[in-house]
Amino acid sequence: GAQPGGEESRPADVPDASLALLLLEALAVAAQWRIKVVIKACEQGGHEAAILDARGLEDAQRALPTLVGDLRATCVALVAGDMDQHVCFAAYSIYMTTLELAFACSEHMSLELPDGHGGPPARGLGDCFEVHVPDEHLRTLWEYLNGLFHRVSGVSAEGVFDSEARLVEAQSEVTPAPAQSGMTSVRFLLERRIESNGQTSLEPADELLLAVIASRAIAEAQVEKVFAGPFGVLLLTQCERGRPAALREVALGLLRRLREQARATEEFAKQFYDMQQEAVTGIFTCSGFDAALSLSTAFVRQWGPRMLPWLERPFFLSLREAALACVTADGERLPLLEVFGQWVR
Repeated sequence: GAQPGGEESRPADVPDASLALLLLEALAVAAQWRIKVVIKACEQGGHEAAILDARGLEDAQRALPTLVGDLRATCVALVAGDMDQHVCFAAYSIYMTTLELAFACSEHMSLELPDGHGGPPARGLGDCFEVHVPDEHLRTLWEYLNGLFHRVSGVSAEGVFDSEARLVEAQSEVTPAPAQSGMTSVRFLLERRIESNGQTSLEPADELLLAVIASRAIAEAQVEKVFAGPFGVLLLTQCERGRPAALREVALGLLRRLREQARATEEFAKQFYDMQQEAVTGIFTCSGFDAALSLSTAFVRQWGPRMLPWLERPFFLSLREAALACVTADGERLPLLEVFGQWVR
């Protein structure tokens, strides 16, 4: 992708951002097609099965983890090192898509690379294969998302697009705006970058659009390690009232999803409170007491006028853990007791 100093400093063997986007798209489409063919062969047989019978369904299944693993590694490397925000976002988006693909086919096969010990891939709930995100990948993607959230602080896109990234106002001098053949907002943004002839800047509203779409990839994910892990906790920090409205609405959507899931089991109910506790603690560590209090207040306002019976015990357990964690040798977390004190109503 683009390197510091512009196109002149880019090595001859490194593709520019436009070519990188096209190559990424081609790799992603090829991987998705391959996975789709194998899944259909496993489920239905038919034409796909006939194709793979000739080549070997077993060989195709064995090859997929390496294919997907290489694609993920490439995406992480681009997110970590590319200077073009369009390329970084495309790589992030493709990585998240591979996780959802892995979840979709987990009943039949695993897309995870071997653990190095020769053992079979791990199976989880419903005897489905687990979807794994390596720690170094998680850290890189988390830092990218955190940086994106930081850069869009104070940006407003009201009247331009909503929390579902739908354009609500034509941003064109042509009236009416030309049809884009059903092209999504992000697709249009990337197409514009491909055709930009080296222009790499992003308007603040465009960057906020990317932040909203990146957040929706978390809020709507089926992989629990995505929506209920560090990514989910980071997204919950955007529930604070001072955050951009479209981004805040996505974060509140995740909070509502977690609350609805809390109805299922006590474990999910405790997870609902634990994630909010982690978000508040993280904000306190990074931004101080006032920011933590503001975020905590935003959470409490979403809980409703009174606590439902099935939430009482998980709430108590989570709050007790939060209070105990505030008592440290250096006393730096003691102000958090006041923040969590407002949880008791």
